[in-house]
Amino acid sequence: MDSLRHQIWTFCKAQISAQAATIVDFAVSLFMAEVAGIWYLYSTFIGALSGGVFNCVVNYRWVFNAIGLKKKYVALKYFMVWTGSILLNTGGTYLLTELSKTHFVYSKIIVAVLVGILWNYLMPKTFVYRVHDLPDGEKLENAKQFQKRFPQLRNAYDLLTIRAQAKAVYSTYNIGHYGLAFTHYTHFTSPIRRYPDLMVHRLVDKYILTGKKETMTREQMEE
Repeated sequence: MDSLRHQIWTFCKAQISAQAATIVDFAVSLFMAEVAGIWYLYSTFIGALSGGVFNCVVNYRWVFNAIGLKKKYVALKYFMVWTGSILLNTGGTYLLTELSKTHFVYSKIIVAVLVGILWNYLMPKTFVYRVHDLPDGEKLENAKQFQKRFPQLRNAYDLLTIRAQAKAVYSTYNIGHYGLAFTHYTHFTSPIRRYPDLMVHRLVDKYILTGKKETMTREQMEE
């Protein structure tokens, strides 16, 4: 139940972050074009870039709490994902504005919706992750209180701390791996000993080697 609540809360935070990034994108674009007098195409690009940077920072520090990861790796991975989105938004806004001869904001809204559905939403592929939730806060607090009362019982404190940790499980809902400080993590044994290992093999083969789309739904994979 705690894991489910954490997944739902993480999803809600991701949505909040995405909506806030959209507001930053449009606000910067409008300011640059209407106040600073910069050409709308440059303004659109700067706005999309600003929204992407904002989203990356918020996701890093708040949504996924990935403070332990090196910033350059997070930035590189985010750059690769957002490059296509920014180029599509900028190029699409330019083409639609020039063809329709309307204000660029209307074109930007239409393109943003299309890119959000056809690129940002459809691009992520369902996968099997090895996830590790946050430790149980109450159990950790009990362990701290135990250490204060019995500082000489170090082994017992270590055992209580370990028991406060969540169990790593396989899931198609990615919440990161707390123990390894990874935002995205999966693994498989060799030789294969579990069915999730076989699923990872099959998904890697489909996505990377053959480029085929997985026909199983996330719900079917969870079952």
